[in-house]
Amino acid sequence: MKLDDWIEFAALLGALSAASQRLVDIIKGIFEWLAVPKTNSVDEGKRNAAILTLTVIAGFVSAWLIQSLIKDVIGREPSFCDLMGIGFLSAAGSTFWNAIFDYFKALKRIKVLQVEEGKARIAALNRALPAQVGDLAQLNAQISATLKDNS
Repeated sequence: MKLDDWIEFAALLGALSAASQRLVDIIKGIFEWLAVPKTNSVDEGKRNAAILTLTVIAGFVSAWLIQSLIKDVIGREPSFCDLMGIGFLSAAGSTFWNAIFDYFKALKRIKVLQVEEGKARIAALNRALPAQVGDLAQLNAQISATLKDNS
């Protein structure tokens, strides 16, 4: 696949992921037990598993509905396995994109901390510089005096 094909495929996955998530949100609105987080960790795990399963099914159904677009992107008629794979990829999309977003937020925070640390170091050097310049001027005077005495 060429780069443009990968870009089209990524856009298709993004759209399917959004469509699948909207479909799951509609279903969660119908079944309240899916929408409300549970305080019991076992029940919350079951709720999350049910939501993920619904997302995979919604991804598969969405992919099945747009088979002709998928055919245009991958260059052949999508098989059942293709549709299932795309369904899984679109279901993982939300989790994947959230993880990527968290990763980039962490990178940004690291960069901000590095910039702040750099600014603090520069400020410390700027505070120390006049003292060092004074020491250098004094050293220069001593060297000049020694040279005059030796000449």
